[in-house]
Amino acid sequence: MSQQTLPPGAQQEAKNRRPLLVVALLAVVVLAGLGVYLLTSSGGGEEDLGPVPAPRTTVSAKPSATAAPTPTATLQQVTNKNPFGPLPGASRATTAAPTSGTTAGATTAPTAGTTTSGAAAPTASAATATTLQLVSANQAEQTAVAKVNGKRYDVKAGQTFAKSFQMYAVFPGGCAGFLYGDQNIALCTGSSTVVG
Repeated sequence: MSQQTLPPGAQQEAKNRRPLLVVALLAVVVLAGLGVYLLTSSGGGEEDLGPVPAPRTTVSAKPSATAAPTPTATLQQVTNKNPFGPLPGASRATTAAPTSGTTAGATTAPTAGTTTSGAAAPTASAATATTLQLVSANQAEQTAVAKVNGKRYDVKAGQTFAKSFQMYAVFPGGCAGFLYGDQNIALCTGSSTVVG
């Protein structure tokens, strides 16, 4: 058998690597042992903290003879509300038409006035205010009787009446849906709203 011989520079290099490999292997073994030690020793040994003091409670010398008044719960009457109507107490700013000396888009703030109890009606000028009232509704036939400014109309779903109103459906419970321009109005029998 023949033995393989290395050039003299390669033999020296191999001899220099051995101690480095041994040191690296020894460092890996030491680090692994240190890791195992740290992971297995939780350091959560129980320490004797001594006696734990009991909580102290104090009692007043004389208990009060009169009991504090207990609050009573009050229930507020909830009524049906028109989700498409204006909020109670809400006011609308109106846009004034531009005249000579004014700029376009000028607004006038609502003036203070007297208020009445009950639901607030939308503020609309007398010339443009229109009242829509649902008198009766028949869901099976999709028909309804509506009044616009007091004038009675017998309408079917999809029919346009009073020039600018359209009833689009009758819902359960005697309610109907109307369109007025781009406004969607839902009314139940006996209710009315002002649009404009």
